[in-house]
Amino acid sequence: MIEGESAVNINQQSLYSTSNKNSINFNFSPNLPILTDAPIATKNVSLFFELQNNNENDSLFYITSNDDVSEFYLFTKNNNKLLKIGGSGFSHFKTQLSVPGNSNAIAIVLKPHERKKYYLEVPKFDNELYLSEFYVQSEKEFLIANYKNSQSYFTILSYVFIGIHLCLFFFGFYKLKNKKFRKPLVYFLILNAVYIFYIFFNNENLILENTLFPDVPNIIYEKILGALEPALYYLFFWSYLTFNKKYHYFGIFLKYSGLYWLVYFIVRNVHFEYEWYVKFCNFIKDFATIYDLIITFLVFLYLLKFNSIFYKFARIGVFLLLISALQMSFPFIMGLLGFSETPYVISEFSYIFMGLMIVLDFLLFLYGINLDELQAVKEGQEYKNELLSKELEKQKELEHERERISSDMHDDIGARISAMKLHGEFIKENFSEDPKLKAELDELFKNTEEMTVSMREMIWSLKSQNDFLQNFISFAQQYATGFFAKSKAQIHFKNEIEENQHFNAEIRRNLFLCYKEALNNIYKHSQATEVYIIFSTKNSRLQLEISDNGIGFQPNENNQGNGMYNMKTRMTEISGDFETPKVEKGMLLRFSTPLELV
Repeated sequence: MIEGESAVNINQQSLYSTSNKNSINFNFSPNLPILTDAPIATKNVSLFFELQNNNENDSLFYITSNDDVSEFYLFTKNNNKLLKIGGSGFSHFKTQLSVPGNSNAIAIVLKPHERKKYYLEVPKFDNELYLSEFYVQSEKEFLIANYKNSQSYFTILSYVFIGIHLCLFFFGFYKLKNKKFRKPLVYFLILNAVYIFYIFFNNENLILENTLFPDVPNIIYEKILGALEPALYYLFFWSYLTFNKKYHYFGIFLKYSGLYWLVYFIVRNVHFEYEWYVKFCNFIKDFATIYDLIITFLVFLYLLKFNSIFYKFARIGVFLLLISALQMSFPFIMGLLGFSETPYVISEFSYIFMGLMIVLDFLLFLYGINLDELQAVKEGQEYKNELLSKELEKQKELEHERERISSDMHDDIGARISAMKLHGEFIKENFSEDPKLKAELDELFKNTEEMTVSMREMIWSLKSQNDFLQNFISFAQQYATGFFAKSKAQIHFKNEIEENQHFNAEIRRNLFLCYKEALNNIYKHSQATEVYIIFSTKNSRLQLEISDNGIGFQPNENNQGNGMYNMKTRMTEISGDFETPKVEKGMLLRFSTPLELV
């Protein structure tokens, strides 16, 4: 039951007051105009009506609005004084009479046969008085009218966006190992968390009022996150951009441009009456989308300076955000140009489109990081290949030099040694009567022979075609056979290696010198009749074992100490190992070395 022939104007400065006595679903104010030219003193539009419950049980009534309204309040009269009992609207705090999931509805509970008078007040918003069509509905009618709305695609999309941002959050957390993009990834994680909580608050899935901070309405948390999002986005841009001296001030501006949204949040939650302050606050609120459009446009222009693969995809992402910022600011631009007289209200589609562009920007950001990582791996591999190519060229030059030296030694030094030997033989044949001279000549022949052997060994070690394991083993066998040819010792040689791997020349030279030293010690001191030489591989290393059945030796003896020390030193230089395990008879020397220098 709605009554009110004698409607009262609660605020004497209001311009409109309406009432009607028709049925409960009657439109109170059809086609009520927007008061765009209302003076500053005009603060609200007031409506008067009465409700009565004729049922035996409590009844619920809803005051709803077809369109978005900034805020409206409900009053009752108590001792001839107005008492505010509820409020709603997309800019209004939640109250006990607010309807969950509906920002433009107030629920009223009436006891059986209870009758009350109500005053509905719609204040000025953004310096304009805007009153949509209002209805008073019963609970049943309200549920029928709002059932589809509760299952709307917007609600479903909200949960889809929550899932997407949650996946992006975890993927961004995984990418934190990338040191190059760690700072923007931190802002990326915070931004995704802000979006998730903002959607939860917006859908009223998360309500903190009267729990965390009793005096802070739930909508305050939503507004904080709504203002924090663009401010964090500016920091996100700043974190992955670089600024030289020429653009230093743009970097500072971008870093602190988010402070605008702090002012915006304060303005959105402060009541004002002074004309200059009203104009200032309205400018801050109305200019917000234009400000965001300008910042995004400047970032897009600055990104044109960069040509790396990451910045190419970052530029595409910011371009999508630029389109979103343009369509978010479109209602204000149209009103500013005089093409629209409606208040600045962003459509549901605009918010969905903005959410989609943000998700695409985040995906492009992560994809750009992945491509940057792949490019870094590719460049690193190319750099390694370049170093390897240079190393191969260096090795070829070194091999060429080794071949030249070995050839010069064979042709020059070898010829000179042969000439010395022939000259000595000539002297011996013609002046052999002197015993002292004969002994000296014999010593000369012995030295020239040793020089010839040493020269052959040096030439062998210099030739690059001998830088293979089987060549080394074959030469070692020939050397041992020739070295013990005139002794009583029998040589037993065993090769357990089938592969012919490359054998580094530096390692080959040092191991062969140790090999010679070991055989020389056996020949001079062991009195052995059996000598065993075994080549094998163990743990990807070459292993050489030399043993005999002689009298053995003590490493600290004077006649052995220098040789053992030299062998150990040489093996250390090539990252090798040298061991002398104890055996019951004779001796055992074990050499272990890598095939290539580390």
